[in-house]
Amino acid sequence: MATDSTSRSVSTREVLCQVWNDFTDKEVQAGYTYTYIWMANQVGHFTLGFLPTILASWLFRWFGCEPVDEGHSPPLLWFALVSAAFWGVKEIRDVVRAKRGAAGHVFPVNVWDLWRNAGTAVYFFWTGILVAVLGLFSGLLGLIVFVLLSAVAVLVPARYWLPRRLCFQRAHLPRVARLADFTGQLSARPRRLSARNIESFLEAAKANRVDVPCHLLVFGEVGTGRTYLAVAIGTEHSFEVRRVRYLTWTKLLESAVSDPTSGVQDGALVWPWMSVDILIMDDMVDQSGTVGPELLEEKRKELRDLPDPARNALRKQRVVWVFGSIEDGMPAPEEWIGLLRRELNMEPGRFGCIELEAPRQPRPKVTVAAVSGL
Repeated sequence: MATDSTSRSVSTREVLCQVWNDFTDKEVQAGYTYTYIWMANQVGHFTLGFLPTILASWLFRWFGCEPVDEGHSPPLLWFALVSAAFWGVKEIRDVVRAKRGAAGHVFPVNVWDLWRNAGTAVYFFWTGILVAVLGLFSGLLGLIVFVLLSAVAVLVPARYWLPRRLCFQRAHLPRVARLADFTGQLSARPRRLSARNIESFLEAAKANRVDVPCHLLVFGEVGTGRTYLAVAIGTEHSFEVRRVRYLTWTKLLESAVSDPTSGVQDGALVWPWMSVDILIMDDMVDQSGTVGPELLEEKRKELRDLPDPARNALRKQRVVWVFGSIEDGMPAPEEWIGLLRRELNMEPGRFGCIELEAPRQPRPKVTVAAVSGL
């Protein structure tokens, strides 16, 4: 978790500071943070294992049965085994349903990611059950096991998941979106990028390689998933513990003039957009009704009015630009590329075009994003 210019990841100190803020003032950022939500979820998993076990022991005693009798088969032990099996099967079922729902989509599922999340949940479920059972046999034994398993939780799952969540919340993405859940269809027209090109874009960003294209322009009608795809690209990179920032074009224009180095947006701590690996630029075209050459001229003026530091940052960064339709008199993708190339003084080869068509199938009920541990 280094913070050098190559990895751009968060440091252990940043994670610990965030955890401290979450414990002492969970609303320090004008709302619940993703790191706080993750810790609260794990406490919930522990409680769902611990509390039913304790309640079951009370019920056994109420019916005149000693739950931790030293006989060959203490009734509480059987309850604990059934409870542990139930939660394990439930998590396995969620992973299988998410995999099945994403079958046939454009992008593959990161199965190992899903199993890690399921394993984390099961770990806390089983920890709660084990601490409850052992604590009924011996309070000291239960306390010792609780301390040991809590230390393991800090060193293994928390060390993996909390930096991931910290990067995601500082990206200020509007939702959790995974590429595996993308149900749209990439156009196969000439000079249009494929799913493999998008994966290569992410691989280059993760390795901090200067690959081309590094500016992706996304086009599509309403409902084709253009914003979802852009946000999914940002989500995947932030889940690699890398820096991403989501902005609308209007928000960037405001930020570029006021304070482009600001690390706060809408009361939340964010990565300054000029120093991220990938910038997600949404809503490049508003609903003003301007089309054709007039729209190009409007955007040309906005680009030229940007301060030099902002223009230089856009030139050097990897940017996902989200445009709208290319029908009804709207400029063609090549016209948009030409505009950005001229105004940002860039080579044509640094741009790539993604054109989306109508979704092939509805999004499944159990998505990969829902089973991603965020």
